[in-house]
Amino acid sequence: MAAKYVLSHQPAKGYHWNLLATNGRVIASSEHYETKRAALAGIASVQKNGATTVIEEAGSEPVKKAIRKGAPASSGGAARSKTASAGRADKKAT
Repeated sequence: MAAKYVLSHQPAKGYHWNLLATNGRVIASSEHYETKRAALAGIASVQKNGATTVIEEAGSEPVKKAIRKGAPASSGGAARSKTASAGRADKKAT
């Protein structure tokens, strides 16, 4: 099973998506969007811009290596988008 985006709607909050890994765990989570169209555009943006990214640690120079889509992450874990929980990423690195 491939990773997938799950789009949900909450009447008081709007639309929101999560990116689920193949094991079903959330690896990225979006902001809330007012419209479904805006949420789908957010997913499309992550798909487009996530193909090659720069890894940057707070307070340091960015790593100049692009990550190719489908390539394993260097830390052995799943690559995280900037919308993923920074706290969990920091704990994993220590």
